[in-house]
Amino acid sequence: MLSRFQGGIIGSRIPFILAKEELESRQFPWDQICIQTIQELISDNSNFPTGDNLVQKPTQKQGKLLKWKNQGTISEIALATLPIAIFYHDNLELLRKNLENKAAIWCDSSLNFDELLIWGLAISLAMTEKIDGNKLISYLINIVKFINLVNLEENTLIQQLEILQNLNKNNTPYHQVISRFSRNQNHSQTPMALALYNFTRNPDDFQLCVKTAIMGGYKPKLTAALTGAISGVYNSFNSLNIPWHLANQTQPILLDASQLAKKLFWHWAGIYQPDKIKTENPPQILCLSAGIVQKRK
Repeated sequence: MLSRFQGGIIGSRIPFILAKEELESRQFPWDQICIQTIQELISDNSNFPTGDNLVQKPTQKQGKLLKWKNQGTISEIALATLPIAIFYHDNLELLRKNLENKAAIWCDSSLNFDELLIWGLAISLAMTEKIDGNKLISYLINIVKFINLVNLEENTLIQQLEILQNLNKNNTPYHQVISRFSRNQNHSQTPMALALYNFTRNPDDFQLCVKTAIMGGYKPKLTAALTGAISGVYNSFNSLNIPWHLANQTQPILLDASQLAKKLFWHWAGIYQPDKIKTENPPQILCLSAGIVQKRK
């Protein structure tokens, strides 16, 4: 599971290296908010973090990020809240609560927050490998309808996924899909939908998914980052090829994300105050009173 945590967080950042762009040189705050969200999660010292300590309002300490309050699209917030989707992948109630709370800060209030929950559910399904990657879109549509998760009539993302489901059955090339969506629609959910399409086309090939998203040209940084996230949690960090493992040791934007992903996993697994651990790996032996450790539900 640690490898899946790392795969999702690091996978969302690798596209920026492929695009040969430094994070500091671009106006793209959502990955910075993503890192901030990890730090907020691991600073929760309760036995089981519910997310109540997640920053409810932007503070002055967040500096330049303040100007992005209530400016994000649904797809941008999907990237910013990726740690929440990963951390609460096994608890739908807390997943919904924390995604909505965070979206209320950064997302345009006129947008449909339910679509963010669908993305969170996709991350959850990919992390637990409960589905065949090729069938993720179909399974996602069916489960959303079956459990009545969202209002389908007002949900543009589900409508897009139904279109993509048919296009996938016909093996429609990615550039033709982009041409259709960019010609007729300009929805904020489109990068999420394209990321899921990219993944279902090549679920076992992280590099091909991400490169296809970049070369497709439709909001490539965001679409590729979301593609890297969903492919990363599904395939895990261990499945990435050797160059990416080497990059993880030398590229600052990956090294920092890797350490934070580990601490996020340690906290999810029940380690107290993971942000204070200074070593590469957490202690291997725990001495606790009887009845303290219990199986995670």
